[in-house]
Amino acid sequence: MIGQLPGCEEVARCVRYHRERYDGGGHHGLVGETTPVGARIIAVADALDAMLSPRPYRPALAPEAALAEIESHAGQQFDPRMVRALVEVARTDMGNAPVAGQAAGGMLRWPAVTDN
Repeated sequence: MIGQLPGCEEVARCVRYHRERYDGGGHHGLVGETTPVGARIIAVADALDAMLSPRPYRPALAPEAALAEIESHAGQQFDPRMVRALVEVARTDMGNAPVAGQAAGGMLRWPAVTDN
């Protein structure tokens, strides 16, 4: 769908390849830098969002646990540079990390983690 919009061809490539693994284990077999940089950014952002969101089969992870999980897959699933950038931004200010969550005063906040 995105690829059919004029001027969105590169966005469509990034969306298409964001599930590729950095080590080449993805569906299309792209390895490392051959995966578009936008796709590698989306990959870590999507993984963090998924881990911070509750699922029917598990509660949301705490932000530090999610970051640690992503770090443990740097170089295999994720581009190590993208992981370092994500972790640096997130850990610089855990209260104002640019991830999906509740808007407060114009800043995005970490989602509230509850036991429910």
